[in-house]
Amino acid sequence: MTLYRTATGGKRHVRNCPHLRDKDVLEAAETDGEVCTWCAAELNGQGRTYYDTVHQALERFGAERTNWPRITSLVFDVAPSHVWIPASSPYIALARDGKVAVWVHRTKVEWSEGERVEHLPDFRPGAGGGSPKQEVWGEKCEKHHVLRARNGSCGMCFD
Repeated sequence: MTLYRTATGGKRHVRNCPHLRDKDVLEAAETDGEVCTWCAAELNGQGRTYYDTVHQALERFGAERTNWPRITSLVFDVAPSHVWIPASSPYIALARDGKVAVWVHRTKVEWSEGERVEHLPDFRPGAGGGSPKQEVWGEKCEKHHVLRARNGSCGMCFD
């Protein structure tokens, strides 16, 4: 794989490394210094994979293709300076000014700092893990019109 460097830089990078964004670059030789740690992780199959556009990231991500127009319309005004997918592929990150502005998950889009969450059509809420809680009650109390405990006692009857 071809690596690149800036005219004054002492490290080699993959072309889409954020360190090279909006910079003039030269093809790097083996003797042009060590590989940037982010790029080394990417070359070893770890870390983030950067994309030029949200659409490119969506092609790689695995969200339902039917959700792509909705995702694109939700994030159209973000204007990210960086778009990446972490190695474990749980989301697409859209960053502005060095900070994540939006996370695109497979079934929801979430803005940073809890501003907003938009569920996509195939979103299914989870139960928080584990089995659902079973609510079991006894018969209705004829005097107070509330459900009795399973042992038959009414919380309002004191006799």
